[in-house]
Amino acid sequence: MELKMSNITLSKSGSLMAAANSHAVRARINKPIAVIDNNWQALVKELPTRREESAVEQLWVDNLSINSYSDKAESIAIKEMNRSIYFSEIGLRATLFVYRDGVADLIVVADKTVYDKASLLLIIRKIIGSENSSAVVAALSLSAEHFKLHQALSPSEVDDIAVKAVALEGEPDVRNLTVIIGHVLAAYEVSKDAPVAWMKNDNDNAGTLDCQTQYLALSIALDADSTIASLVERLNVDKEADMSQCKVGIIHDQQTYHMPGVSKWQYLPCLGPSHELTFIISEGLNQATSLLVMFNRKTYCPDLIKRMLNSVRGIAAEISKGTNQKLDNQRLLAESEQASVSLLGRNDIEVEPPCRVEERISELAQSQPDNIAVCFEDYQLTYRELEEKANQVAHTLLEKGVAKGEHIGICLSRSAETVITMLAILKTGCVYVPLDPNYPLDRISYTCTDGDLKFIISELAEIPEIATDRVLFHGAFFAESSKKPTHKPEIAGLSVSDAAYIIYTSGSTGKPKGVVIPHCNLTHLINATKNEFGLHNQDVWSLFHSTAFDFSVWEIWGCLLTGGKLVVVSYWTSRNVEEFATLVREKKITVLSQTPSAFIGLIREDEFNPVGNSIRLVIFGGEALDTRALIPWFDRHPETQCRLVNMYGITETTVHVTAQNISRHHAVTASRSVGKPLPGWYIYILDEKQRMLPPGVSGEIYVGGAGVAMFYHGRPDLTSERFIPDPFHKGTMYRSGDKGMMLENGEMLHMGRLDDQIKLRGFRIELGEIRNTMLAAEGITAAAVTFTQKDPHDPATARLDTYVMLKGISIDDVITHAKRYLPIHMQSSSYREVSDMPLTPNGKLDTKRIEEFVIERDNKNAQSNQKIAEPTSEESPVEACSGKQNLEDLLVAIWTATLGKPVKAEDNFFDLGGNSLYAIRISAAAKEAGLPQIHMRELYIYQTITNLAGLLREQYSIC
Repeated sequence: MELKMSNITLSKSGSLMAAANSHAVRARINKPIAVIDNNWQALVKELPTRREESAVEQLWVDNLSINSYSDKAESIAIKEMNRSIYFSEIGLRATLFVYRDGVADLIVVADKTVYDKASLLLIIRKIIGSENSSAVVAALSLSAEHFKLHQALSPSEVDDIAVKAVALEGEPDVRNLTVIIGHVLAAYEVSKDAPVAWMKNDNDNAGTLDCQTQYLALSIALDADSTIASLVERLNVDKEADMSQCKVGIIHDQQTYHMPGVSKWQYLPCLGPSHELTFIISEGLNQATSLLVMFNRKTYCPDLIKRMLNSVRGIAAEISKGTNQKLDNQRLLAESEQASVSLLGRNDIEVEPPCRVEERISELAQSQPDNIAVCFEDYQLTYRELEEKANQVAHTLLEKGVAKGEHIGICLSRSAETVITMLAILKTGCVYVPLDPNYPLDRISYTCTDGDLKFIISELAEIPEIATDRVLFHGAFFAESSKKPTHKPEIAGLSVSDAAYIIYTSGSTGKPKGVVIPHCNLTHLINATKNEFGLHNQDVWSLFHSTAFDFSVWEIWGCLLTGGKLVVVSYWTSRNVEEFATLVREKKITVLSQTPSAFIGLIREDEFNPVGNSIRLVIFGGEALDTRALIPWFDRHPETQCRLVNMYGITETTVHVTAQNISRHHAVTASRSVGKPLPGWYIYILDEKQRMLPPGVSGEIYVGGAGVAMFYHGRPDLTSERFIPDPFHKGTMYRSGDKGMMLENGEMLHMGRLDDQIKLRGFRIELGEIRNTMLAAEGITAAAVTFTQKDPHDPATARLDTYVMLKGISIDDVITHAKRYLPIHMQSSSYREVSDMPLTPNGKLDTKRIEEFVIERDNKNAQSNQKIAEPTSEESPVEACSGKQNLEDLLVAIWTATLGKPVKAEDNFFDLGGNSLYAIRISAAAKEAGLPQIHMRELYIYQTITNLAGLLREQYSIC
């Protein structure tokens, strides 16, 4: 079926109310001009006017040297029909287009507040001579009074209006079509909860009400068995609808009136949208049905409306075969459109072919041997030294019996030795597996077993029992390696498709899962971004993140594979924003990778401790970015000097997938775009049946192309579930579990998760993993974990809370268990005992009611039910603390103002919901109040105000 499109722009000259209050008829006739003109003049004299004295309205006649059946004739007629009445003494305008082949189009445009549809049709009959004027005047005495445009239908103030139309197959019933429109509106998230105005315009007889407005609840909630027929039965008028929320109108117009002397005619119920989005369903004499849409260009783009019409048309065609078909089985995107939509989600710019990581480093050691490669505190390595030391470590590992493809753990704090070890492992043909030494011992033990680690190079004094025979203590190990040859070891059979590293991510079953990434993915990532970001050997990068977090993969290898200088940031410096800002300034960092949570702290620090002007590129990743928080940064660092890029990515697709340059405009408009895919990566938005969705409809994000991981180590079932064949291109695609939407320009919006996975300060966390870990403790009979964020624009207010039902143990035992098995970023702000787990009607945890079931204990670790204090003024922490005489009182005031809740001197920082972002703010507030700086390390160690006050008195002799 061919799509018939008209795209008409209506000028804003005059009142736009005129457009919504105007309607028009076009009649194809074959009568002399003189007859038409005489009938018009006679009619005008008899019609009521708007003033006592009236000028005679003229019939506009245009003789055209084109045939009536030409496209140009159609265009001219349609344009005239859509030219509304701005002011007329009699509320009418008549135009006659006479074509070369003797056929004419009579077009009459009328003011609907004066003439209804039936009256307008009688006027046409009078003009062509098939109706006497007295009948028309009698009809108009009723028409002008009974038709008034409903207040709720007043048009939006828009610059222009666009119109698109489509012919429909199969004579769809108007009720079926209304349900289909409701389904499509919900899919495109245009009108999920707001009512829809439904106007029936089906009476062509004078003297009767022809347009009645009702409000329908078209929020179509589909279940697996929903059919058109079942949904039509549920299509009821919403008598309590809030008309002010109504943004969509549906007009049903029947054009079944027979007009003598007219070969065909066309009626437009309104020339402007009654709402921001107005659908007009027209049924003609030949039972053909067409659908016309008028829309506000400021709210909707023409391409989106075209997609919506295509979706309606396609579903209507399928439903015409029978209304008992399940609506959920119908495609929103026709198969014929899949190819063009899939192109939106890919980037085919050619990049350098991938290579092995260690081969590229060896090349750089030859081409720029004296350039600094790695810097940590006062220690630095050139590329030649990095290559030689990595070769020595590789020889040591080979002598200990490692073989190509085996897995070697690295449990080291961030340092130059960590980078050397990673490179050395790759040189042996083995796979490196980073472990964070700050993680609980049991979690490290699990990774050692699950990861099939041949050796673990570790700095920990305490070693998991299962790994005692595999641990290489880093001090002795590096001393031994320093005596080995510095030449590159020769390993046969190495390939770019070999695994390079395994990073463990949170798993819903309660156990982390290892993601296996090959060399080709990693080097393709760097090659795909090198030119776009202008990465070069004069860049200075920071290694800010834990090596167990995949953002560090980008930081380390993005720098070293492009010949840059890598500044390794110690753990405590990364947790102290003042020290980090100083490091950025002194080391002249040019490429900075940050989670949005961390960067917000740096923005605040930059106000009074400037980071300098060396940063030219900031890469955001790890969690959702609220672009509005970047406005203060733009105030001090113009876009021309420092480029900000938001990148969406997943561990399973090699760190990054998309890139979006962020301008001040993006920040001001709170853009959620994460940009377009990197060269070689593919993005698809699919529905629950893995069918491609059109732009403008949200669904699950699937990623294909160059970055897709090999598999989950030792988890074939989970691998087959998440890594599936790509039906649109060759290869494999990854099912992300993220919700997204493709835009017509190829950019993607990231819209959160479809499951209970969350991102907290850059860490990907499965709430199910925390719950299952808690349930593994003897004495915990039920557990639930919630994630909340009081202020959606402040990541510091994001928190986890755990609720448990207990038998024979206490909350203290629960906390001990959590600290033993969960890393700190997965530990909750509070642990609460409950008497029951309340459920919603559909069997899910009722998070709104769970507080009602909390059992209050006289226990310092059980969070109280005290309501969080809301700020009552705009005073700063310094003002809030002024006048305090006692050090403890001053600190209590700072903590209370920062955390937003009552605090006592003996309260534990973490039990109060404290986190790294709050620690930064407490440190800054203390400094403003004239106290010595409280470093995050001190806050993490001493944890209570009483302990901190003792420390400050001892170190600084404060009274």
